[in-house]
Amino acid sequence: MAVLNADALSMTRGALIALVLLIASWYALLGKRYGNFVLFAAAVLYYGALIIQSAGLLGQGHSVFSKDGEMRLWSNIIRQSLALLFVTWATFSSKTRFYFSGGTDAP
Repeated sequence: MAVLNADALSMTRGALIALVLLIASWYALLGKRYGNFVLFAAAVLYYGALIIQSAGLLGQGHSVFSKDGEMRLWSNIIRQSLALLFVTWATFSSKTRFYFSGGTDAP
């Protein structure tokens, strides 16, 4: 069984990436110019890092985790990929493009 070795730098980096995603979401919600692109870039950074992390752990084989752990990693990859697809759809749909082009006022 693997032991989690999380140092302060990696924990801080993870927290900062999550914070960037939250700030980008707020920026987009306010209808700021290019807010949808900022949100999409932050989502790719956040969810992409999670997908790469899970795929990297899968590449290490069963010596690091159990069979149940492999299923969890696959479910994480699928869940994060779906979240990224949802963010892509939500930020580039026709209604969202209308919103960011100034078609409606920000909430």
